[in-house]
Amino acid sequence: MHEDSKSQGREYARRLAKLLATSSAPFEVTGPDGSTLQVHREPDGTLVTESPATGSTQTRVWRPTDERPPDYPAGLPFLAGTTGCTSVTDGPGRMSMAQWWNVFDGGQAFERLITESLADGWEERPVTGADASGQRRQFVRGHSRRVISRTRAQERDFLMWMQAERQGEGG
Repeated sequence: MHEDSKSQGREYARRLAKLLATSSAPFEVTGPDGSTLQVHREPDGTLVTESPATGSTQTRVWRPTDERPPDYPAGLPFLAGTTGCTSVTDGPGRMSMAQWWNVFDGGQAFERLITESLADGWEERPVTGADASGQRRQFVRGHSRRVISRTRAQERDFLMWMQAERQGEGG
């Protein structure tokens, strides 16, 4: 990614964060690629962004709980006792993502996500280059790709699970 696009992405993220912090009403924001996003919050706190290019994305932060909430998105893994965030995109850019931070047993949770993927019929594919550290794993099944990653910082972990339709392949 070029420095200009990184800078544009950071500026977009700052504008969006400021609008989210100061606005309770629906609003529009222009992305770094010139696309317009319509943004609003649902009564349950779910953040919804809509774009003609990618469809609708529902993002929600989940407080730590021992039991999977009944309205937690189907098909996404749940880690008990950990703050997390889920994002589900409908439309042409179908993607699902779950992230968890301050995970105390991150290594064990990382391995559990990998084991569950393999048990569900996902095939592991090699990761090359800078991502070949073993802290990022990728899988394929049909026309979908899944990535699971772990980042360690100050005795705690950040975990990310992402699943998307592979580019150029229909669903």
